[in-house]
Amino acid sequence: CSNSGPVTGTSSIGGMAGGNGGTIIASYNIGSVKGSGSCGGVAGYSNGTITACYNSGSVKGSDGCGGVAGSNTTGTITACYSTGAVSGDRTVGGVVGFNNEGFIMACYWATSPDIGVGGSSRSSQVTTKFGGDDAWPKTDTNTTDISAYGGSHRNYANAWGIGSKDGSGPGNYWKDLGNPSTPAYPKLWWEKD
Repeated sequence: CSNSGPVTGTSSIGGMAGGNGGTIIASYNIGSVKGSGSCGGVAGYSNGTITACYNSGSVKGSDGCGGVAGSNTTGTITACYSTGAVSGDRTVGGVVGFNNEGFIMACYWATSPDIGVGGSSRSSQVTTKFGGDDAWPKTDTNTTDISAYGGSHRNYANAWGIGSKDGSGPGNYWKDLGNPSTPAYPKLWWEKD
């Protein structure tokens, strides 16, 4: 699913969901998000799973603002990215504003701020600012052992895998991974050309 309209509110405001306690997969937001606390391009607050989602809308709030999620508490965010500008007064990140005992793997961001995660507590996160070939998703992106980052062993092999036209199979959520020289950002399997 997708959202292209602006979303405005107070707390737990997101382009796809205000609060996510379940699963959001292969979705995107291009609308602006504006609120006070826990504002995110995809979800304002998440303790669930967000996989293969992106945001290109602006996110603005006061505390806990992120391009993908404003606040991630014990949730898992994998193979997501944000190209929208994110601004706020405290705990502002290109991917997640505040990560509390959550896992963030193989995620990217493109614009301000200069950090992927604004603040964290006993969390595991691997985020990269989009750049040249060395800072771009690849189909062989494999972060199978996150124990070095304080997390338990989880398998995110091929998180940025190119899928079939129906998006079937694990990791097969992307149509293409874009091009770092243009830049053209990754597109989901169901998006029209």
